[in-house]
Amino acid sequence: MEEKDEAIELRWWSPSKSRILGDREPVEVIEPPESSEPNATLTIKTLSGKIEQVQNKETSVCLPTSCQGLPDILDLDDFSEDSMMYTLRTRYKAGHWYTYVGPILISINPFQWNKTLYSIDQMQKYKGLQSKKALDPHLFAVADAALQNVRGVGEICTLHNQSIIISGESGAGKTEATKLIMQYLARVTGTKSMNEGVGELEDRVLRTNPVLESFGNAKTLRNDNSSRFGKYIQIGFDKTTGKVKKCV
Repeated sequence: MEEKDEAIELRWWSPSKSRILGDREPVEVIEPPESSEPNATLTIKTLSGKIEQVQNKETSVCLPTSCQGLPDILDLDDFSEDSMMYTLRTRYKAGHWYTYVGPILISINPFQWNKTLYSIDQMQKYKGLQSKKALDPHLFAVADAALQNVRGVGEICTLHNQSIIISGESGAGKTEATKLIMQYLARVTGTKSMNEGVGELEDRVLRTNPVLESFGNAKTLRNDNSSRFGKYIQIGFDKTTGKVKKCV
């Protein structure tokens, strides 16, 4: 949705009458309600241009920043389930697979592959990134922030171990995200070959999947074979060269 004039009143409203979760969208109030009573009627204009008469209780206040598809949800003036879901939908439709929630990165179908999203050139763009808002949200930005903290770069004066937690449903792409992070760390630290620990670790992670998947699995509503275990990967860096030293 285009940015609206602040004088225009916006509301959140569900075209499906809340039958579809998360589908509430910003609508323009054409005729405000006569009172604040829940059953008071107002006239709205939807994103498709349709005019509807609805009740106060079917709507909630919407502020303009919630309609702009901001890259960080915490920058919204009204942080709510409605504004978060609409921002994620808007960014996804515009081809932005990643969105920040402060230090958290949400990804929606990020492996709809294209030639540039995870390229070497893209890695170089995020190397030594001083502000995460300088570029679009990305997995590489999270990896680079962790690397800088490990090295004690910027405001952090001493070395700090870092943890990157990758969470999601079965088949969400957790293993693929792990591989990309390892590739990024190997590339930007100047590790000569992916076979220097990182590539070997990638192969080991993939080889262990069939064995691990045979333990601790359970049937869920979404997946007949959902895993109930986690993987812990530790990557060490040489203090002198900064390159990847060990992977366990």
